[in-house]
Amino acid sequence: MEVADERAAVVAEVCRAVSDPPAVVLISGGVGMGKSWLVERVLAQVRGPRVVVGCRALPDGPYVLVRELVGALVEAGGDPEAADRALAGEVEYEVCRAVRDLVRDIVVVVEDVECADRRSAAVLRYLAARPPDGVAIVLTFRPPLGGRLSTMATTRVQRVELGPLTESDVDASTVALTGGIPLFVTAVLESDDPVPQVVREVADERLDGLPVATRQVLAAAAVVGGQVAVPLLARVCRLAPARVEAALLRAVDVGLMSHGGMFEFTPPIMGLALVERMSAVDRVRTHAAVVRRWRTWKATRRWASWYGTAGLPGTSPPPLATPNEPWTPATRKPSSCCVACWTSPRCPGRRGRRSPVGWAGWP
Repeated sequence: MEVADERAAVVAEVCRAVSDPPAVVLISGGVGMGKSWLVERVLAQVRGPRVVVGCRALPDGPYVLVRELVGALVEAGGDPEAADRALAGEVEYEVCRAVRDLVRDIVVVVEDVECADRRSAAVLRYLAARPPDGVAIVLTFRPPLGGRLSTMATTRVQRVELGPLTESDVDASTVALTGGIPLFVTAVLESDDPVPQVVREVADERLDGLPVATRQVLAAAAVVGGQVAVPLLARVCRLAPARVEAALLRAVDVGLMSHGGMFEFTPPIMGLALVERMSAVDRVRTHAAVVRRWRTWKATRRWASWYGTAGLPGTSPPPLATPNEPWTPATRKPSSCCVACWTSPRCPGRRGRRSPVGWAGWP
């Protein structure tokens, strides 16, 4: 994917800031918005020594990130005595001073600052507020960490907020599917898989730690597709509406869904990733449960042709304008509507009609 003009302008802007130290650059953005991509482009154009440290996958403990940073600075030619003081310090202020003395004429990049331990984060705030001469500090993170850092900085601070791509960058259908997230856009355009591996990994990461009941509700919501309502999922999952709503709100908290009156996966490809991770048996069972409990003839007709696909990813039906429309006698139709007519006594198309297993009707 070619770099859009606005992204190239951002790269040039950050390069100018890093090339004129002392400087602090705060790069914020959600998962896949291109923070690491921007850092790579900047470092490729800026000359001079640099160190790059990531905060992810570090063990728990105080000053773990500081130890990583000190080790990288020593390898880049930093003062070993200042490094020893930083590693041996027990008082937080002493560690801050020792790390600041160690940083000289270099570009320091720390990625995913939101994952840093508390004491290391305090050292970064100290450096951001007092960068030494000749030093440029670049910090990447997911919001809202940037507000706390930027309010403490006393020197010139360059703030960069990375957002999604628009229809001027890629086609509208790709933007609608991926939400314009650059990581997902690139994966979709370069892969023949309808749900690329990187999308599945992000979905799995966000699902990690959620209770089993919450995952079941999200699986049902993914099968429904589009905007989903709590009453429908409560009927499908046979749970109290309050429990279903709590599960969906958890999904909002971890970044899987958005809530604006109705719940929906954001971006939609995350819902497809959840459908694909289900077994074929679970997909068919969930489809049947949804069809049985969707009490509108229009809804059932819309599900009919799709049901036969056994829930293959990318085959979700378009969302209904009124997903909670109640079933009424006026919506009754005598003919068969879908495969569920022969597998479930609760399919709307079977009401008042004799099936191979007997008379069927709503309980």
